[in-house]
Amino acid sequence: MMKGKSKTARQSLSWLRTGALLAVLAAASTASAQEDHRAWQHGISFLKLPGGAYEVIWSSAGNPPIVPDGNWTHDVYHARVDPSNPSLDPSSAPAIISESEAQEPASAAISQDGRIMITMEDGWNTANEVCQRFGVYDANLEPVLAYPQMASDGGHSGHVAAVGNRFVVHYSDGWVDGGGVDDLGTGDDVLAAIYGSSGEHQATVNVAVGDATRDWWPIVAGAASRACLVWQRYVEGELYSDLMVAVLDPGAGALVVSPKKLETNVEYYHYSVKYITAIDRFLIRGTFRTGGGGFGYLVAPDGAVTATNTTLESIVRESESIVRDDNDSAAVAQPMLPTGLSLLRVTPTSIEAKASIADGYPWDYIGTDGAFVDTNRVFVASLATSGMVTKLFSDVAPWGDSPSDGGAPSDADGGESDSGSAGTGGGGSDSGVVSDGSDSSTPGGGAGATSDASSDSSGASESGGCGCHLGTRSCGGGAWMLTLLLLAGSGLVRGRRSRAAA
Repeated sequence: MMKGKSKTARQSLSWLRTGALLAVLAAASTASAQEDHRAWQHGISFLKLPGGAYEVIWSSAGNPPIVPDGNWTHDVYHARVDPSNPSLDPSSAPAIISESEAQEPASAAISQDGRIMITMEDGWNTANEVCQRFGVYDANLEPVLAYPQMASDGGHSGHVAAVGNRFVVHYSDGWVDGGGVDDLGTGDDVLAAIYGSSGEHQATVNVAVGDATRDWWPIVAGAASRACLVWQRYVEGELYSDLMVAVLDPGAGALVVSPKKLETNVEYYHYSVKYITAIDRFLIRGTFRTGGGGFGYLVAPDGAVTATNTTLESIVRESESIVRDDNDSAAVAQPMLPTGLSLLRVTPTSIEAKASIADGYPWDYIGTDGAFVDTNRVFVASLATSGMVTKLFSDVAPWGDSPSDGGAPSDADGGESDSGSAGTGGGGSDSGVVSDGSDSSTPGGGAGATSDASSDSSGASESGGCGCHLGTRSCGGGAWMLTLLLLAGSGLVRGRRSRAAA
């Protein structure tokens, strides 16, 4: 998996064989093992089904999640949400994909003909450290081409979108030591694999491949005939990334807009992309590393940037834009740092910030999605160390522009949640929380009450990088990763990249 870019030669580690030092490292790993919340849950998608219900798909180490000592163990679960009575009980959700090593983060999309693709990084039964796998199912999640199907042996960090009756899996390949979060390294290349709605492979496109750049954490959104590809690019010597964008024509199997830099000074992993049907635009949002706040860009299917706003709220890492399609405009809600919802009104040529919604729950950074379940209510499901938290916000985007049925889906978007309502315009909100079916009026109670560590503007508390990282998927941050690297050098464990190295 490691590619031949410049890597610092590792120092001799023979001294690690002493029992005393191993004990010290083991103690350090125990303390830091709690830092990476992705070890509990990681990756969630809301899909709007043909009948109007939502299918929610996520990765978790059980429900509620229980993290073992050693390798990560996520399976992929699903649950259906009725928008007329939105609620979700993760404790009763069945697993659709389950193997001995972690399958995470889950990403899912639904095609125009009602087929569902689920993709994830997978550490089970692969020749490389990990691979990018997928499965295709019908709208009832009956197998069409069931997991495990191989997208790329050695691929990682992949996400999927539907473009008409095709799927596009945007994934990373390779790893380069040094730089990135906690100096643990970065991805190397990004590629896009194109499939028919039955899972047949049609093409693989090099998006950003080669030794000149280091690119990773690729995400994707799909329109009728184009896919918008977004990813982060390493900036040498800096603690921020450049945000890159390209546009793919899956039918032709080729890029129609080559990679270009959209923004710089971007906080690692704090960006999203969503196709908005009502205005025929891709909305790209992100968070600045320094200076505070966030940004938004509207990109047309031909790659033209038609609107920019660089004075928006900061968004939560791995959160999705939640869209209500109106007439020639749209309302957009998205979790903002550290709490509450950011609201936008967008037209084909404008991005207008509206008064945000206040709330007391501090979002975690491991996956949040949702949906407008009717004109002014938004159901949100957010992953946390204590298990999924769901929230129902009312009086959202009350301005309206003759709204449609509450957010037609575009690729893997959606929403679900029950509990707690919030007022608009920064007003007070009921922050009641349902976490795996149990009520808690105190946001966060238990392990899941942590806020997005990246809300620290210094970034020092950011606990991990790319959501899907090669290797043992151990539950560790810096010290645990150090332990793995050092032990690998001494020949005591296999030298695989930890999930924490993201």
